Amino acid sequence: MEQDLKSQLRNTFKQQRVALTEQALASLNNNLREQLRHLDLQEVTYCHIFLPIRKFKEPDTFLWIADLSAAFPHLKFVVSRSEPTDSSLKHYLYAGEEALEISPWGIPEPLVTAVEVPVSAIDFVFIPLLVCDYKGNRIGYGKGFYDRFLAQCRSDVVKLGVSVFMPTAEVIPATAYDIAVDGCLCPSAIYWFKK
Repeated sequence: MEQDLKSQLRNTFKQQRVALTEQALASLNNNLREQLRHLDLQEVTYCHIFLPIRKFKEPDTFLWIADLSAAFPHLKFVVSRSEPTDSSLKHYLYAGEEALEISPWGIPEPLVTAVEVPVSAIDFVFIPLLVCDYKGNRIGYGKGFYDRFLAQCRSDVVKLGVSVFMPTAEVIPATAYDIAVDGCLCPSAIYWFKK
């Protein structure tokens, strides 16, 4: 029953996001970028950031890298490659758009020749999601890549979800394997659930 609700919410929010017009998505992207200005990443060295799957209308995080680099020149960005054999992620230093390739799933990923970054070095993670609730329970695409990754992170890593939708009042079912986010960056505000 709980998984049915999770699947239903996943489908609903996925359809709503894909239905966004280019103009609406551009406006949401601008609002998300505006919210980034409220983050203090002065103590962060390695910031893990997802790169957008354009066909799913994910937020344009390429713009964020430029914005955050200008505000925090010391930041080192980390991006991932999906390992389909074991549904895991490997993490690499971001070296610019020219050092990326598009995976068979349409995900921009670093080349395998990029510098690998150990999970233990990562201080802050932006997590792509469709929606979360006010407890930080989240709904992504349901493959568990980020749950496995976040389970390997240090306990002090800040986990900030990113959604074009504000948190839902509906409580999202969570299993023992689901890792909640500490907060969620939305177009209207950054919601913090725990610190």
